[in-house]
Amino acid sequence: MQPEIGLCTPVDFDNNTVTYVRGDPPSETTKLMLEDVDEHLEKVVELPPPVFQMRLVRLDREEVFSMLRREGLLELIEEQPRVLAKNTQLPTVKEHVKARLKVPRLGKQEAVLDSIAKELYGEDVPSLTPAEFQHAIDNAIKAETLKTTRPKHWVARWDACRRYLKKHGKLRSE
Repeated sequence: MQPEIGLCTPVDFDNNTVTYVRGDPPSETTKLMLEDVDEHLEKVVELPPPVFQMRLVRLDREEVFSMLRREGLLELIEEQPRVLAKNTQLPTVKEHVKARLKVPRLGKQEAVLDSIAKELYGEDVPSLTPAEFQHAIDNAIKAETLKTTRPKHWVARWDACRRYLKKHGKLRSE
């Protein structure tokens, strides 16, 4: 941003756009000087319109940092070299992050299947094929022995059973 010459280029990181806005400079002296510069530039290159937007802009990391520092939004700190020495250890992942990574994400179907599997098999679910798991659930539903709450008219779908078993490392090939 250079308000002293009437030039503003806001960067929208959310939409990957840069808008070029060229307005009138604050002083008449600067305005006359820029008009003179524009006359000479127009002979060499086509000047952009006063307002235009560039989409899908990719900015270099160092360029973004320098812009943020220039605006006073980022403290100037001594940068670390990008290349690590051979004996340098990478920082270890904190335990709570590791625990989050180990827990598989479950969809609605798989969340119901998870509670049903724990009711049918306990914490140690055996290796099963999707069809075996599906039949065990269907038999428990028919015998009305399942205590797990499930949506009305819910059925165990084969693909959901397969996905659940695969995520938990219990998928046995047929």
